[in-house]
Amino acid sequence: PVSFTMHRSVESAVIRVTNVLGSEVVLKEVGSIGSGTTYQEQLDLSKMARGVYMVELRAGEERIIRKLVVQ
Repeated sequence: PVSFTMHRSVESAVIRVTNVLGSEVVLKEVGSIGSGTTYQEQLDLSKMARGVYMVELRAGEERIIRKLVVQ
């Protein structure tokens, strides 16, 4: 799972996964997340090619990015 800790409460957020070329491969809307809450998402990337992906959680002006390697 990929985890993110929010610094403030948000009404909604979006998880976006892109490949190394910047092409979007997953886009998922997320409900509200409380301040100081660690949000975890289990992403099924089993059909994706091996490689490095960027997982971005965007909530309002806050943006958190994690690197994910699919082997």
